[in-house]
Amino acid sequence: MTLLQPLADYDGADHYLPSRPDTVQWGRLPNAAAAPVLKVWSGDTVCFDTVSHEGLLEDQGGDPAAFFGANGIGEVLQDAARIARECVREPDAGPHIVTGPVQVAGADPGDVLEVEVL
Repeated sequence: MTLLQPLADYDGADHYLPSRPDTVQWGRLPNAAAAPVLKVWSGDTVCFDTVSHEGLLEDQGGDPAAFFGANGIGEVLQDAARIARECVREPDAGPHIVTGPVQVAGADPGDVLEVEVL
């Protein structure tokens, strides 16, 4: 199986949002108090990177290379390894890693946004 590393399949969208320690929230969902990591305009396209928490959690060893290697998987996402090394997960936080949030310029609270997955 081929593993797509960050930017490996970037197709020229208007914006690229990688999963890095400064662009993800670990264990928290974005809310009104969360600062956006990217600002876009209506009609813009965004290429998002995302990562799974599998292999990054403390009860799985906190080392994705060791976790996946023990399960016969030799490649690990570089961004997942970096998040495991550099991010501190609060004890009461959930397990999920969310990339974002993204601000849509001109959108107001209560507006309905249409998102098309390409």
